[in-house]
Amino acid sequence: MADGFVPPFHHSTLGTMQDGITPDALPSIFPPDPVLDLLTAANDGPPTIVLAFSMPPAGAVFDPASYVLTALDGGVPLAIASVALGTVAPGETYPRTARLALVSQGTNGKSYRIDVAGITGPDGEALGVSTRSFVAVATRPALVSAAGAGQGVTVAFNEPIDPATLGAPVAWSVSPLAAGAHVAVTNVALLAGNQTAVLTTLPDLTTVETYRVTAPATIADSMGNVIAPAGRTADFLVPRKVEPESATAWAATADGNLLDVGAGWLDLVPWGPNVPPTSLDQLVWISLFSDRRAGPDDELPDHGGDPVYRGGWWADTYTGNAFGSKLWLLARSPVNATTLLKVRQYAAEALAWMVDAGLAARVDVAAERQDFGRVALKVVVSKTDGTKESVAYPDLWSAFFQAA
Repeated sequence: MADGFVPPFHHSTLGTMQDGITPDALPSIFPPDPVLDLLTAANDGPPTIVLAFSMPPAGAVFDPASYVLTALDGGVPLAIASVALGTVAPGETYPRTARLALVSQGTNGKSYRIDVAGITGPDGEALGVSTRSFVAVATRPALVSAAGAGQGVTVAFNEPIDPATLGAPVAWSVSPLAAGAHVAVTNVALLAGNQTAVLTTLPDLTTVETYRVTAPATIADSMGNVIAPAGRTADFLVPRKVEPESATAWAATADGNLLDVGAGWLDLVPWGPNVPPTSLDQLVWISLFSDRRAGPDDELPDHGGDPVYRGGWWADTYTGNAFGSKLWLLARSPVNATTLLKVRQYAAEALAWMVDAGLAARVDVAAERQDFGRVALKVVVSKTDGTKESVAYPDLWSAFFQAA
């Protein structure tokens, strides 16, 4: 620089330093180095923790060893099974969250601290804030179903429970909701897997009555999560008691005396280890082509006869449950949109019992018009094991008349 000229900025700086102010006290013209901060930690459902960062995390973000979980107030210890990045937020290019899958859920309502290490920003930025706390949210035990008959009640939980929290028999109750007999729980046992309990009652449960089983408030899972108040009860209907067949059959004679006609005369269905079970297509056939009793508003295909035929069978009077289908009512109906709608309706109605009885998870029915006025019916039964089985009748009317 000519003639010892000093730039104004440099001259100003020197002047400031000459006044006794050090360079560290000067306002920096450069922003501070960016750092990766852990913003939040939250329990996103029982087995997952979501961490939010100030910028996309990198480095050892996928290493479970980069995260240390500490129980602060008596919760069960937690371990991390795997790590994955979260979704990309709108307007962002890379995710700023990490999802930590846990080996098991924590203790509901207890506080935990997570410490992060070995993680950097996308360009190697250092880790700044690395510790956060959160309160665990966990699934609590609950009764999901109950069933009972005689002197036994079986209850199922939504998850395995701690056997030490099962409670004594007197801590359980089985109470009738209407007119059933009051019973006492005399024994309670937990089956293998710790997710099903069996209760013994005295006396017998009343058949065709609804009962409510109530579990003790001490029930908890292995993580210390106590049963939810709303999950302590389950209702069940005791099935009708089935009377065994008589070993000896009797018949009444004209003079009113009883005549021993020998053993086995009342065996309406052959029984033994070699009797083949009824197949699913046989159940569908019987259900569709047995004449369900017509309702008072149903239009009958034939008004002749004395009395007029209305379908049904004698057990309808005693069971209160109609069996079979009303397809027979369509015997002389033209094949149009209304008829096809009724075919589907009647077929679905006839097969609904299979779902109610637990033989099928779902039954789907399809009906189509074919040439020459034929109706094709297809039934697809989705079984409880996830498989499906279909039964088709290309000419429904001919199958129906054949069944009749």
